[in-house]
Order: sequence, then C-alpha cells, then structure tokens
Amino acid sequence: MSESRISTGIVGFDSLIGGGLIPSSLVLVAGGPGAGKTTFCLQYLLSGARAGEKGIYVSFTESANDLRRLTTSLNWSDLPTLEKKGLIRLIDFPVIKSEGLDVLLNELVDQVRGMNAKRLVVDSVSSIVVSLQEKVETRVVLSLLRKSLKETGCTTLLITENPWGGEGIGSGIEEFLADGIILLEIIPHETELRRRLMVLKMRSVMHDMRYYQFNIVPKQGIAVIPYPVTMR
Repeated sequence: MSESRISTGIVGFDSLIGGGLIPSSLVLVAGGPGAGKTTFCLQYLLSGARAGEKGIYVSFTESANDLRRLTTSLNWSDLPTLEKKGLIRLIDFPVIKSEGLDVLLNELVDQVRGMNAKRLVVDSVSSIVVSLQEKVETRVVLSLLRKSLKETGCTTLLITENPWGGEGIGSGIEEFLADGIILLEIIPHETELRRRLMVLKMRSVMHDMRYYQFNIVPKQGIAVIPYPVTMR
C-alpha cells in the first residue's frame, strides 16, 4: 500500500529512500565535523517552508545567528522572509544540565505544538547525551524524547556527532531508537577530500544501501551525485 512521503528537498536523495521520509518518523543525521549535517537539515526545513510546511530548528550547539550566517553563505536568501511569515523558527536553547532536561523537552514539544510545525530538527542529540551520567538514563531520556515527538506528528531529523576516527553512531543508543539513519562522511580520495553519504537504516522502507558522493553548492545546497561510488 502506498503512502504519502515527506520530501527532504535534497537533490537526488529522496529516490534512495523510496520517495521521501515517512511522516512522523525520527531520523538520525550522523557524521563528523564538516560533513554537512547542518546544511542537510536546514535544507530540509527550507524545502518544507517553501511549500508552506512550518518547521523548527532547535539547536543546543549553535546560535540562531550562526545558522542564519550559514544560509547566507549558501545564498539561501529567502530565510528572513520565511521567518517573518512564521514558516521557520530558529531556536537556540541554553547549555543542557541533567536536572533541567525534562523542562527543555517539554518546551521543545510546546514549541512544535504551538507553531503547528510539521518538520523539526534537533541539533544535537549528542549534546543531550553528554549531559547524562549513565547509559540507562540516556536510554530513558531519548525514549521519552522519541515518544513525545511522535505524539506531535512532526517529522524530525536528529543530528548526532561522530568523532573523527570513531566507530559506530553517536553514543550507541540513539541509533536503536531512530526510525532511520543517514550517515554523512568526509573521506580522503587521492589528493583531496570528498563527501559521501549512505542510508544505513530506514524502517519499513526498501532503501538503497550504497554510498553516494554529494556536493554542497551555493543556492542549491546539497546535491547527491546520481550514481553509486566506491571510495576507499
């Protein structure tokens, strides 16, 4: 049975996951520094806003002005207009402390419901995990976050940081709670660095399981090169 999908707005990407994201899903966007995670997620929000879908970017790591500067560097000139129209909201939350997490989670959900947002980005899950002491506590908090966001009906991208040279995704817990995982990487190729991505997981979707190279270009943003690559 076919169902509607949520377009990411990433050129060449939706076809890798059967036409787009499943509504109300939670998808991890994982990668190391400079891999393109923030650009991927902002592009997702902007694409929705241009089509009339409201979206929120919640950041625990970068200020709203930092995000605006990124869009300026990419020549995405319509962000101020979309903000004024109430189609996009950029929120920078304070540094997280374990004892205040429940308040922040409630505020996040209230923001989504108050705006009637259909798209959400949380940057980053890694910041939440760092504030917690034990893996058991982390699993409980992330499970609560998943449940709360699912109830809003919002389709969410959760950014998680992978350290240079590390293996696995994030803390090793969030990957099991997410409906999907998109891995972005920078790797050496001969005398240069290249970016590539792979869909590691997409629940209930027959997705492409090969690496694809992608570029970040002004105005367009991320564009997936439409053929699989092998880069060692």
